[in-house]
Amino acid sequence: MLLLLSESIEKIASTMKAEGVDEDKLPLVCQVKEKLSGLRYYIEHRNYDIKAMIEEAKQKSYGICDVCGGAGQLRIFEGIYMARCHEHLKTRAS
Repeated sequence: MLLLLSESIEKIASTMKAEGVDEDKLPLVCQVKEKLSGLRYYIEHRNYDIKAMIEEAKQKSYGICDVCGGAGQLRIFEGIYMARCHEHLKTRAS
């Protein structure tokens, strides 16, 4: 999912550049991380399309096991938010 999101943003940036948008106005990824078991993708100069793609990826990330990448669910274990599949439900947070 992260690769697809990155490739989509790169495609938008390439199109913008081809249309003559200044380099300093192109989308620029500042940070990518996990927070409360969801994807966070911080970017400068984002447009509506990019914002929508990031939000969709964030929502989907709650359903991906953060251990194996399989289908999972958002769970809270001892106050820690984790997206886990059934197999990794008991795996401790790292």
